[in-house]
Amino acid sequence: MYLISDSRPTQDDVTKYINVVKNSRDQVLSKREATKMRKTQDELVTTYTYTKEDIERNVKERKKTGAAANMGSEQARANLAVQSARAVVSEAKSRLEEAKRELLEMTGETTYEEEKKVDELDKELEKAKNELNERLEEQNTIQDLVSKRKRKLTNRRKDVNWAKVNQRARQMNETADFEAFKEQQARKEAENNSGGQAKFNPFARRKVKPKILWEVGQKEEKKDDEPNENISNANANDNQNGQRKTAALKAAQEAKKVALVAESHQITLDGDGEDFDNNPSFGLASKKKSITRIRKGISLSDYLDRKATGSL
Repeated sequence: MYLISDSRPTQDDVTKYINVVKNSRDQVLSKREATKMRKTQDELVTTYTYTKEDIERNVKERKKTGAAANMGSEQARANLAVQSARAVVSEAKSRLEEAKRELLEMTGETTYEEEKKVDELDKELEKAKNELNERLEEQNTIQDLVSKRKRKLTNRRKDVNWAKVNQRARQMNETADFEAFKEQQARKEAENNSGGQAKFNPFARRKVKPKILWEVGQKEEKKDDEPNENISNANANDNQNGQRKTAALKAAQEAKKVALVAESHQITLDGDGEDFDNNPSFGLASKKKSITRIRKGISLSDYLDRKATGSL
């Protein structure tokens, strides 16, 4: 088999071509003919413009072969075409029935134009029906292509093999679960028959009673013995009463200390007798009336004189 390439032919390629042509007893191309063929091919590739007939012909051939890149869009387009064709058929039927009814209701003689109108509507109805049949055939063709593609994809060897692998793994998981359940049941039966305690398994799941998180620690656990519960309640009440008494004594002692401190911090300046108990800036007010203090002693100048003379 010979491969075709766009690159320039080598001497070996030319020799092979000449031998093949001579063996088939055909005429070897001359240099002028080859140049002319190449020029025609280049012009066709670079300057050719598709006409409307070419496009329609390509579309028809593509529909016949059934080659579609997007089958979903083709299905949607075919369904819309069928719906529109059915709407046209129903509209043509209603117009034809209306024309026939008008023709029957006429009291006088019918004219040629009215009969011609009925015939034209009848032809339009037939044309609409033919169009609907074509659209239905196209829809069926696309549906067959879609089903064929699905069948081809589902029957691919690679997909079938992966499906077998998944099914085998699923069966293995089910078998393992069943065997584990059987072992657990056999272990329980052996423990019940022996009557002994079960052997501790450090890797087994612990049996824990579920609790609601926002209720943990909010409710006190109730004990089974009622007398013990009553005794504990009585002790708790006694402890609470004792704590209340001690708290009251401490509060009284603190109040006395505050009163003594307030009495010892009465303030006057230079014997003027003006008290500042009612001044809110000092914060400690006393109910007792302030006593004016009298300064006794020597003055600063006498003190200095005596110190200088040594008579202190």
